[in-house]
Amino acid sequence: MVTLKNTILGGKAEGSGGTNWSGILFWLNAKAQGSKLYHLGNWDVEISGSNFIVARTTDVLTNAEMRKKGYNVCEKALDIFCADGLGALHIISPFERNLLLSNTDGKTSLWISCAEDFTISVQATLSVQDKDGNIIPSAPRSQTAWENVYSYYRYSKLSNNIYDEYRWMYLVFEIIMQRISPIGFDAVKNKPTEKEGKWILRALREADTQFGWITAMNWPTTDPITYFYTEQYDGARCNLFHSKGGHLQPNEHISLNNVSMRLKELDQLCVFLMRRIYNVNACGGVLTYHGFEMCMNHLFDNASAYLSETDIMPLGSSVSLQDVNPFLCLDEIPEKAMRENEVVIHVFHAPFPEHEERKVRSYGVKNGDELAIYDYPYEQTLSVQGIDDVYLVQMIKLVNKSDKKQHKHNGIVSSYQMSVCFLTMLKVIQVRSILFSSHKKTCRDVQSSRHTLIYGPKAFANLSVAAFICCKSDRT
Repeated sequence: MVTLKNTILGGKAEGSGGTNWSGILFWLNAKAQGSKLYHLGNWDVEISGSNFIVARTTDVLTNAEMRKKGYNVCEKALDIFCADGLGALHIISPFERNLLLSNTDGKTSLWISCAEDFTISVQATLSVQDKDGNIIPSAPRSQTAWENVYSYYRYSKLSNNIYDEYRWMYLVFEIIMQRISPIGFDAVKNKPTEKEGKWILRALREADTQFGWITAMNWPTTDPITYFYTEQYDGARCNLFHSKGGHLQPNEHISLNNVSMRLKELDQLCVFLMRRIYNVNACGGVLTYHGFEMCMNHLFDNASAYLSETDIMPLGSSVSLQDVNPFLCLDEIPEKAMRENEVVIHVFHAPFPEHEERKVRSYGVKNGDELAIYDYPYEQTLSVQGIDDVYLVQMIKLVNKSDKKQHKHNGIVSSYQMSVCFLTMLKVIQVRSILFSSHKKTCRDVQSSRHTLIYGPKAFANLSVAAFICCKSDRT
């Protein structure tokens, strides 16, 4: 059985007559001010006054089905919890950070899914010299003039709910389209003379004529305008802006994934057009996908995961592998590793000690004798007994600071600041120096969550400047 304080995740509970429960745990944005147990179909959903929610079932389901259906019933339980006046809570990163206990093929397995952000900030300073080596002062850039579209864009970035974030971003898109090609309107009758769907198609064509957005988007289609109308306007926008017969419910896994993909595309298009229409001083630097891959190659050279009974919180940020003192090491499963653009996933596995009860107080990833990542976001001890094996799924996501969404999420991550000095002489840019400084940060947030990300020097060994530094500016 696996428990977190008095909350059962799954296993064979006492008095259950040998019934084997599967369960999944998700993290909440804040500690629940109250406890409730809800019965929803074949599921029990428990909110226990902590910063997590648990769903249990006796149904035999795959891991994918557990995540999808478990998330669905947890969202419904939170809906009822809010309607009962107990507070509005939401689940954070449901498919990246969770605990899952599965019972399939006669085996009971604990899956620990973790996610960390690899945050990068790149700053560039350029100067121009004349033939005698004197620096030519640069003309000051004009201040960005305020536009109402910036308010909508900021509200989108401040939203902690992906559905709200999409709604605000679509309003940004509408303002931009109205600026490029206004909808037909009869001032006498005070109503549009053009249907909205036809206006969107016409405005998108005009936007491409003026700014060439189609070739810049790289969407998975040969007809981006029709794709936008089908996937964005008809598929997402109409369902999220209207509740009459809508098909996108906030507690469905497929909808969450769908809106997430549409939001990423819509954000990309809006930023592209904003930087060309308005006087936005947009510049910055990024770590490319290839550079991120190089960092991760070194981080996972000789990686394995671990479980520990050591409470890491009193140790602060200076934690070593000796301090952690693992009781179980998990070997990587190479065939399950996945790398796709800004996401890296590694999976580790080990049989769990038979007939032993262990109090898990931390876990993470080590690279040889170096501690790479340690994590423990719980307020209580995780008690584990009577399971067959344990898996740890470690995800690391590249987050370029210039694109980072500025709102709280469940966990604390380290950030790496990289200062890059450039010298421009006679239109030739030469890289003079690159300075790295890593900042380890450990603290408590309102949920008393605790975890951190540490990279040793191996992660940055042999990096090529050309491979990963890209200073970007959409204006010339």
